[in-house]
Amino acid sequence: MKLTGLNKKILFGMTLLLMILGLAIAFTTQNIVFRVLKDQFKSNGTSHARSIAANSLVDVLTMNTRRLEKMVENESISKPDIAYIFIMGSSGNVLAHTFREGFPKSLIKANSLSGYSDFNVQLIDTSMGIIYDIASPIILDKSIIGQVRLGIKQSGIQKTIRLINLVIMAVTLLMILIGIIIAYRFSMLITKPISQLVEGIQSVQKGDFSAKIYTANNDEVGLLAEAFNDMTGRLHSLVEEIKSLTKYKERERIALDLHDGIAQNLVSIIKRVELCEKLVKAAPEEALQELKILKYKTKDILNETRQVIFDIKSEEDHCGMLGRLRLYLKDYESINNIAVKIITAGSLDNIPAEKCGAIFYIITEALNNAGKHSFAKNVTLNIAEDKDILKILIEDDGYGFDVNFEKTSGSRCGKFGLAGMRQRAEALGGKLNIHSAANKGSVIGLEIPLA
Repeated sequence: MKLTGLNKKILFGMTLLLMILGLAIAFTTQNIVFRVLKDQFKSNGTSHARSIAANSLVDVLTMNTRRLEKMVENESISKPDIAYIFIMGSSGNVLAHTFREGFPKSLIKANSLSGYSDFNVQLIDTSMGIIYDIASPIILDKSIIGQVRLGIKQSGIQKTIRLINLVIMAVTLLMILIGIIIAYRFSMLITKPISQLVEGIQSVQKGDFSAKIYTANNDEVGLLAEAFNDMTGRLHSLVEEIKSLTKYKERERIALDLHDGIAQNLVSIIKRVELCEKLVKAAPEEALQELKILKYKTKDILNETRQVIFDIKSEEDHCGMLGRLRLYLKDYESINNIAVKIITAGSLDNIPAEKCGAIFYIITEALNNAGKHSFAKNVTLNIAEDKDILKILIEDDGYGFDVNFEKTSGSRCGKFGLAGMRQRAEALGGKLNIHSAANKGSVIGLEIPLA
């Protein structure tokens, strides 16, 4: 599991936030600039109209239309944002204008002064686009003797706004880019120690308690990393202690096997040998019968001795499970006169070393039970690895037994019989299932997780 998703979420969230803020700032700035520019254009246009009105006072009084025409033409050329200029007399007649294709009379009524107002601004739609039409009076001794009409193109404002918008968008994109870089660095500061923590947890899941997290953060993440390192250290100590206890218990179990099994049987054999010595001359037939019993007892001791040897070797021998079983079965088949068929599926190389010994013990214990108690002639051993689970099935064609009776009495397999097999399976995190009935053989199923 990787934390690229969290990193991407932080980057996406920060980028989205910056984009929203950038667009909001750009939109707000655009509106403010538009209003400021519009007011500025109107103010400049009004001042310009007033200036023309003041300069045309004498010419209006003398009806010098030629000078008026020259003046409005020069003003129009000097100001590219001016759409038109025309001057009217007191009677509403047009004295001068800048229209080359004839004066549109509809403009006369498009805007008008009311009373003695200094100016009036009207927004009108013309063939030249949206125009701010400004009317400014020509005054002589508080009397209006005419008016100047000045039209300013709105396209000039829009052009300026577009230029300002480009600048704002460029600045916004730069801010977003810088924000993304900062967000990336910020997200790495958060996700990197968390990624290390996840990797450490995964290592712990695999049984590696040496994983450590190193971070320079002094925040909650740093405290979490410190707590994790302390936890793995304690787990490592506990695991080592458990391993030591496990080895101690295994040695104790082997000692009990030697004492309760082999040693007791040897004592019994010695007594029977002494009895044979007495019966050889007095009762030869009884002596022969005792020797036959001694033969079977000796075989049992040999089997138990081999089992103890294999148990001891399982703690240090790291060979493959299948190789160890084949080695064990060579003697098992000859001693017990039982044919064993092994069927395998999947790779058997992923069995952890710490579980190998216990699994081997359960299999050999089941085989020994078949040899000692069921009088089976054939055993099928099916071993498969499926999705990190080791599945083992042991079937024999022996006499079988009452599973419920054996659970309560434990008479079939002794102290380290079925109960020991179940305990080992549960200690490995697995489960052991036993199915059997009288004269129908036995089936032992084992499932062990390998993780």
